[in-house]
Amino acid sequence: MKKHDDFEIWLHENDELAKIHGANIISREPLRSWPLSVVERIAFDDGTSRIYKAFRNLPVETEFYRTAQSRHIPKVFYNYSDGDNHWLLFEDLDGRHPVNLNRNELLNLGCQVRKIIDGFGSVEKLYRYDLSAKGYDNFVSSTIELLAKLNKEEKFNAVDEEVIFRIEKALSHTEVKRTVHGKCVMLHGDLKCDNIIIRPDGSLVIIDWQNILFGPEDIDAYTLMATQNIDPVPVVGIGSEILRLALLIKWFADCADRWLPYWASGYERMIADIEKQIQTVAGNSGL
Repeated sequence: MKKHDDFEIWLHENDELAKIHGANIISREPLRSWPLSVVERIAFDDGTSRIYKAFRNLPVETEFYRTAQSRHIPKVFYNYSDGDNHWLLFEDLDGRHPVNLNRNELLNLGCQVRKIIDGFGSVEKLYRYDLSAKGYDNFVSSTIELLAKLNKEEKFNAVDEEVIFRIEKALSHTEVKRTVHGKCVMLHGDLKCDNIIIRPDGSLVIIDWQNILFGPEDIDAYTLMATQNIDPVPVVGIGSEILRLALLIKWFADCADRWLPYWASGYERMIADIEKQIQTVAGNSGL
């Protein structure tokens, strides 16, 4: 293996991938690179094309593909982990991402995805976070403790005790509590059009399973609409909005603490901005 030129990610050499696949490599096309994952499209001399993904620290996806069986997820030809390092070799899907959908079309798409995920059955051990009534208090306390730790270690300064107190208070709003006590299901956790592929026959394939959650079913619908610049609040309510913002705070805090501490100041600014958004949401709700 070789280390990526810019990141602490280990990649298979061409001869290693050729042995895994059973044909020589013609080309490796970078599709996405950032400090936690690298994705490439690889063309082999047998005429096939595969998607290669190397990533670290987030084992949910490799475990998911070992557990879930469905025609609505990519076929995996290689799935291997070594400590915090993980590698996958997928089929290169023939299809397109949904584009230019209105609110009703997005809601219909979300319903289709919901039926697909419901068909996976229980994968409880894979959940990154439990946002149901049973696990939500633990999620909040762990988030607040992490923010306090980062402040104490002076990785965060603007996110101080007062800001952390306001975040904790917002995450305990009545609408949030009502939402987590509603119907909870397995969630994709990052459901956006970029992670949905429509095959030529019209069937859906869902990709990028690194953020699987258990929680209120409207969170995926919120993300799907919000990432298409359509206001989801009239459909799902502010409880789901605050939960989604809470997940972003937890993600950025984890990055600052564990995965990308050299960007801590940037993540702190993002969290400070999100805290202001939460206060706006809470204030507009009249709660």
